[in-house]
Amino acid sequence: MTVEDILLILFIYIIVGVVVLVANYADHQRQTWLRQITIAVLLLLNVLIVTNSALTWVQVNNPDLFANADSIDPDDLPSAAAADAALIFSLVFAGLSAALLFQPVRQVVARLFPRYRGETGAHPLEAHPQPEVLQPPSDESAQGISPELVPRTEGTPLFPQMLNYYTSEALILPRPVTSGQPMPGMTSASPEQRPGRSYQVRGFNPASTVHMVALIMCVYFWGVQVINFILGGGLEGVAEGFEGSITVMDLIINGLPQVLLPILGVGIGLRRNWPQTRQRLGLQMPDLEGAVMAFAATFVLLVFVFFSSIIWQELVSEETLEEQTQASEALADSIGGIGIAFLIAVQAGVGEEIAFRGALQPVFGFWATTALFVLTHMQYTLTPAALIILGVAMVFGWLRQRYNTTVAIMAHFLYDFVLLALSLLAGEYVEESIIRMLML
Repeated sequence: MTVEDILLILFIYIIVGVVVLVANYADHQRQTWLRQITIAVLLLLNVLIVTNSALTWVQVNNPDLFANADSIDPDDLPSAAAADAALIFSLVFAGLSAALLFQPVRQVVARLFPRYRGETGAHPLEAHPQPEVLQPPSDESAQGISPELVPRTEGTPLFPQMLNYYTSEALILPRPVTSGQPMPGMTSASPEQRPGRSYQVRGFNPASTVHMVALIMCVYFWGVQVINFILGGGLEGVAEGFEGSITVMDLIINGLPQVLLPILGVGIGLRRNWPQTRQRLGLQMPDLEGAVMAFAATFVLLVFVFFSSIIWQELVSEETLEEQTQASEALADSIGGIGIAFLIAVQAGVGEEIAFRGALQPVFGFWATTALFVLTHMQYTLTPAALIILGVAMVFGWLRQRYNTTVAIMAHFLYDFVLLALSLLAGEYVEESIIRMLML
């Protein structure tokens, strides 16, 4: 990765981070003009994505239009079919993300996600409903119109209410407590609120600028991966992308946005302080049961992947197997030692779990987040390994839902590190094809 590449990536991260901050401020201050600026920037990103694919298409089909056409190696360019497909997909993703800028469209899409349940930490006067007042019959009610319940602006103490029961002009009626709602002054005894467990479904709010940005960023993230996958030549291109050793700088560049964007996205400094941010992302110390379950889940996943890989090997030919696992093999070859394997496992476990299970799952739900996790692993999307990744993602999502994100991070780290270490230390004792399939 060159210095120019690093600077370009950091510039993109800064733009996305600013968009997330502005979206949070727009929701926090209820500023319509900031919301409009956010929408304008997202539209500009749409234009940039389509423009990049269009320029690639022109470069492939009409290279003479570029001043440096003579210095371009044709082997470095994608095929004409790949350029056509990339342009079509960029238009599709740009159209989808543009449509999601409209709230009526998001209201329809919201049916795919959990119903919005609001934010926690509301003011006590907002958290508990106020009593209602039954007004005495008016002239209209005397003519047959039913009395109307009108919210009372002030609460009334219990004793004066009883004292004035026969003399008061209005009868105080408390609102009924709905199912699942704690009584005032009492806390829920749900497992999620026990020490070390913090999962709470918040749901998708179509009216939220932050949720709109999160949804569109997911579309961007997936869309850019699909486009790069096509332009890079599919699985073979992904394998070529792992040529050379993975460096610490590569891990920092890849992991930085997975940690910082979720922290910014949940509104640190605006809507939440640091303890509230950790609570929202599920970054608490796990209890003993959670820690034990992380190790148990890792063992179950390793057994699951091992036997799934054997079945996969029996169902396809050796040639097909080599083609489908070439990206995994290239990844294994790019690991220079046990130290870099440890850092890769840390980056994947911490970054992916905070982003997917910590930030997205409480909003988009278990299944949508799991599907997005599978789709973003493009090197496996077109192979049977996608089903294995689906099973792995479901286990991590369940750990987040049952315990917290920290437990999911532990399991993800252990799972990746064991497989990476196995590829380095046990390769001479384990059949090469099995190693290729385990490196998922």
